[in-house]
Amino acid sequence: MHIRTKIIVFSLIAVVITIALVAWNMVKERKTHNHDYPREWSPLINKWFGCPDLSGAYRFAGDFQVIEKQAKGSGVPLAGFIGEPQMYRLIDVKVHIGQTDWKAAGKKITHVSVRGPYQDNLQVTYWHEETKLFNALLKYQKDFSCHLGMLEIHRTGETGSISQSRSEIQKSNDGSLVSKTSNTTFGLLVFFPYKESSVVWYRWLPYEQPNSALQGTLRNEAAQRP
Repeated sequence: MHIRTKIIVFSLIAVVITIALVAWNMVKERKTHNHDYPREWSPLINKWFGCPDLSGAYRFAGDFQVIEKQAKGSGVPLAGFIGEPQMYRLIDVKVHIGQTDWKAAGKKITHVSVRGPYQDNLQVTYWHEETKLFNALLKYQKDFSCHLGMLEIHRTGETGSISQSRSEIQKSNDGSLVSKTSNTTFGLLVFFPYKESSVVWYRWLPYEQPNSALQGTLRNEAAQRP
């Protein structure tokens, strides 16, 4: 075999091995990253590159699990796209015994529709049945980023202590919207610094309203997508 041919062959082999190692590391990283995903929930959709397609309609109130504390609950609002401070400014919250009503413009929020991300834009709309209440438009690299096929949103707050959160959003096989949110709080306790961390899994089930104009619109948009 000619020396030049050997060099080309060995170079191609090296490229193939490198690609295989990168792919294997990505699979390993994603599996390790989601090792604490609730077993009773529908499996996650595995996408290894780019941003996930989060398009769909989801119930506004979801449920959660804190794995390390073996705690779970429900009624969590889908506020991660715009942040809780903005959510509280936009809606009127009324708490009853065992129940929370999340209202906007005098009407209870029933669900949230998501489109994208397409062309670096993610559109989030809050609804009361078929009445649109308000919109939010998120921009790539400004409001969100993507890693290992998950959409990431980072937020920082300061209320006497400094808090940081990272939400990694993706979808599961049953069409639910799922978020793994890591929270870290830094502060002082009697002049001693402290740090608290927690990881919470959130899930918002698909919202289905028979014969609704919204569902028809979402289906038409999905059918028209290349």
